[in-house]
Amino acid sequence: MNISFYQLNAGTLEQALAKLLPKIYGQGLRCCVVLPHEERVEAVNTSLWTLGHGSFLPHGSAKDGPAENQPIWLTSRVENPNQAQVLILGLSGFEHALSPSFERCLIFFDGHDTHQISQAQLAWETYQKSNHDLVLWHQEKTGEWTKKPGF
Repeated sequence: MNISFYQLNAGTLEQALAKLLPKIYGQGLRCCVVLPHEERVEAVNTSLWTLGHGSFLPHGSAKDGPAENQPIWLTSRVENPNQAQVLILGLSGFEHALSPSFERCLIFFDGHDTHQISQAQLAWETYQKSNHDLVLWHQEKTGEWTKKPGF
């Protein structure tokens, strides 16, 4: 499995998802976004409705109806009810085993939170031992992403 780590340093998870999810959807891929708790699920759900002028990104959570109707599924559990190819772990979930039902995993962590950094490093080491293809993306102060060789 390809696993990409994204170290947020100059923006919020919602801002990063607002740029990334349309690209994933535009490639014809389905996605499952796992967030720390239901309140965060609903906050991200709401934020995705305000992406910009005339943009529409089909997404939803359990409150919006059946998962199979949602190309982008927002949840607080690692699951794959919408048959997604991409798993996004947003600021949590590092401790979960990765399901082989996903082709790719994107892990976001707060670059200003020492606990999240240490959790991401531990996950990196664990996934490296399992021979996953790993990439680390570091967000610059400008908001641009730079590929790094590792932690």
